[in-house]
Amino acid sequence: MLNVRRGGATCTSPALQGLWDERPLWTVIAGHPAEAVAVIEGQRRWTWGTLRALAEAQARHLAGRGVGRGDVVGVQLPNGIHLVVALLALVRLGAVYH
Repeated sequence: MLNVRRGGATCTSPALQGLWDERPLWTVIAGHPAEAVAVIEGQRRWTWGTLRALAEAQARHLAGRGVGRGDVVGVQLPNGIHLVVALLALVRLGAVYH
């Protein structure tokens, strides 16, 4: 368990530690063990390895459509794994979502 303070906020969850990390977010994401569970959606468990692979594939798709660092991308998805993958793909590209 980590207890980190940044700007008055406290993070005590190892899962959320990357939000307060000084390293680029994708570096933090890539540092998780591939076999560790990253997302639980209903009865389905998604590992960091699977999540990274899906996000990398989505990032390649978006990059092929011209999305890159600093671009703003509209995202309208329900809560779930598809939203997580889309947001991680944007992080990977250095783009942002609206």
